[in-house]
Formats: sequence, C-alpha cells, structure tokens
Amino acid sequence: MTDYTAPVDIGNRALQHLGAKRMIALTDASKNAAAVANCYDKLRQSELRRNVWRMSIRRAPLRPVDTTTMNLVAGTFDPAKQYLLASIVNYQGLNYQAQAIIAAGAGTPDVNVGPTAWLLYFGPVTASLFNNAGGLPAWATNVNYAAGTLVVGSDANEYSSLINGNMGNNPVTDGGVHWYKVGLAPGTTGYFAGEIVYAPQGPNPSIYVSLVSQNAVDPTQGPPAWNSAQVYSKGQTVTQSATIYQSTIDLNVNQTPTGTGDWVVVPGTQPDHMVGSQWLQLGAAVVTSLQFIYPIGSGPASQTQTRNIFVLPNGFLKRAPQDPKQGGVSYLGSPSGLGYDDWNEEGNYIVSREVQPIVLRFAADLAYVPFFDTMFSEGLAARIALETCEELTQSTDKLNMLMGEYNKFMGEARITNGIETGASEPPEDDWITCRI
Repeated sequence: MTDYTAPVDIGNRALQHLGAKRMIALTDASKNAAAVANCYDKLRQSELRRNVWRMSIRRAPLRPVDTTTMNLVAGTFDPAKQYLLASIVNYQGLNYQAQAIIAAGAGTPDVNVGPTAWLLYFGPVTASLFNNAGGLPAWATNVNYAAGTLVVGSDANEYSSLINGNMGNNPVTDGGVHWYKVGLAPGTTGYFAGEIVYAPQGPNPSIYVSLVSQNAVDPTQGPPAWNSAQVYSKGQTVTQSATIYQSTIDLNVNQTPTGTGDWVVVPGTQPDHMVGSQWLQLGAAVVTSLQFIYPIGSGPASQTQTRNIFVLPNGFLKRAPQDPKQGGVSYLGSPSGLGYDDWNEEGNYIVSREVQPIVLRFAADLAYVPFFDTMFSEGLAARIALETCEELTQSTDKLNMLMGEYNKFMGEARITNGIETGASEPPEDDWITCRI
C-alpha cells in the first residue's frame, strides 16, 4: 500500500524537498499551495507522456471509421440518478466510467476517488452501427432495396444499400458501387468488451457498451427470459411476464422476480440498464455525426482504395508496444520475425490498411494517485519541487540540488519500470530477413 494517496501528498513531498511549509490541500489560500496546484496536473501529464509506465498501460478496442460510425457523447452526470457498472458519464469536461453500482446521491465523480466509484474513462470515443447479421434478411436478386436497407450477403457479411431502387446487384461481387460492407457478422467475430454500438438507425438510436468479449448477442432483443437455474449478479436484468427486472444481489439463483427483494423493476431514475449480462444500454448518452475533412484520402472502411482511420481512445497519451516481450524464447537469440505494422499516428487518428478491429495498447492519462508507482510519485514530487523552486525559494543552490534529485529519482523509476515491463524486441529488419 502506497503512502501517496492524493495529489496533496505528492505536493507536500515537493515542498519537503524545498524546505517549505506543508499544506492541507491544493486549494489552500497560501502561496505554496497555489504554486504546486498551478503545475501539478501539467507535470503529471508530462511525466506520464515521457515514458510508457506499467501503471498507466490500458487497452481499448477500436474499429475503423466507416460511413455509419458516429461520435459518442457521454451523458452529463446527474447526482439524483443511480448508475450501473460500466456506465459512462461526463462531469466537468471529463469522461468517467462507473466501477460499481453507484447509488443516487453517492457523490460526484472525482479523479481522486477510488475504483469503488468512478475512474477516468479510457475507452473508444466512437460508436459503430450494431451488426445484426443474424437477424437480417439474406440478399435476394428479385428484391428492390431502398437506400440504407441492411441485408446479409452470401459471405455472411452485412451490407447496406447506397441507393434507392437497388435491384439485382449482388453485394458480395458489387465492388462497393451499390452496396457497402458494414462488417463481419457478430457470430463470426463478436464484439470486444468495451466496444460501443448503436441501433437502430433513426432519430433516437439506442446505445450499448459490450460487457464481455466475443459478444455476439443482439442487444436490441432486450434482456433474456428469467431462468431459475442461472446464477445472476447484481445489476443483471431479465424478462419475466413481459416486465424487466434487475437483480439487487450477487449469486441470485432460483428467486422468482416479483418486483421486491432480490429483484426489482428497473428504477425509473436509472438512466442505464443491462441487457442481460452482455450489454449495458447507455440511456443518457447520444451519438452525433462524425464529419471531418482531415485526413484526406483515408477511409471509410467499406472501400479498399485508401487506408482506414481509427480514432484514438479517450485519455490516450502514448502508444505502448503492441507485442511486448515478443521473441523472448527465440532459438539461440535469433530474431522471431516480428513484422512492422503500418500504423501511422496523425492528429487524433491511427491511419492503417487494417480493416478489422484492433485492440490498442497505450499509455493513458492516469490521475488516480494510489495507482501510481511509489517511485514515479517520488520523481514527480522532485519535478514539482524543481519547477516551483525559483518562485518559492529564489535559491540557485537549491535549484541545482533539485536538478540532481529529479534525475536520480525519476531515473531510478524508469529503470525499475523497464525491468518490470521487460524488453520488447524491435521489428525484424529486412537486411536480416533476407539473409536468414
């Protein structure tokens, strides 16, 4: 357990380096608190960006942008409402995700509150049209399709008509002239945990976040019927006698839903509700059109003439190695043949010829102090002391001393982090490949 539990602990460690008076909180009405508070988040983010720290590594599933891809706009946090696990809200400009069931009136999201409540959201910021190939009709040669109609091709992929009066054009062999391919059927690949979809198309689409990987369940079908032999967790929903009930306890088995006790009707003040155990419907979230000029010549995924773009996840700071420790068991030290990827980071996007979803491994903008490695906190405190030294002490000697302290503490933290994460083999050079 770390003794660094909040930003004020790191700030006070910085003041200790300076020989300055400690503070009770960063909001204290003192010169010391104001100086630390002014630079704390800037330096925290800068130090997280300089290195891929083990503590900040996260993964997010990303799909290439297509003509049906939309921006996700999280609903504004409402303290009077109850939120379920995985709910996504916006509070004071930051997106948070619930780590448990949050009762109404339990408090507002805060970057310094632990994983029993809200944490910053580090997932995708776009939503894809749900691929319901299993519930769509197969393409028929004698049917006249309107623009936007969805069908399943003979290759088990889902296609959407680009024009009205679309008849006799096989979507599989059409080449993207009259049809565009939405993607693979969920039964083929399924959705990753954390992916966000919307359905159906229209003025008020429903928005869902997947709670499990390889998720091929159709969220638009609603919660499944209650099963007396199944064990339900707190928050899961079922349908019983045409009513949707929500479990109030874990290990809920063989308790017939009645609206009281172990099962309650989904509360009217709850914006989100689970669809079984596979999806959470984000009742307060909305989607907006994803329209941009840049990057020119990239996307959409439904054609193959150009590369595709993937929008970087919320809280992205730096790409981490995608295949860490690859080649760790190479024979006699020979290269393992790790190839280069074609991912180019441009603005807030990754540009690539990939057409399938990628699970991006990245360094996130971590803010919850107890998740920090203690050595990183020591280095960050030294950096804060270094930056505030002139303002608080006007001592050149102390400034030079702190430069050495920062290099020592943060250098040792980077070495330890490197040992813990292990070496990553670089992609194999063509010069070596052609000689093996």
